[in-house]
Amino acid sequence: MRALRMAMLAVTLAHWGFAILGGVAGLAFTELPSPAKPFVPLLVVVPQLAWTLFVVRRARMARLGAWG
Repeated sequence: MRALRMAMLAVTLAHWGFAILGGVAGLAFTELPSPAKPFVPLLVVVPQLAWTLFVVRRARMARLGAWG
């Protein structure tokens, strides 16, 4: 994360936020009526996709090269 100039605390909080959001989505899934349930995964997928795109963009800007 140092190469991307991202604070470790920010990364940690983002990942804890994803975990909490996943728990909330799971609870919401059990309580919502059936027609609304197909949309619940979007609560988890959209923020994580946004985070992934953000990290990829930062990595490209830092010119890190291969990740493997």
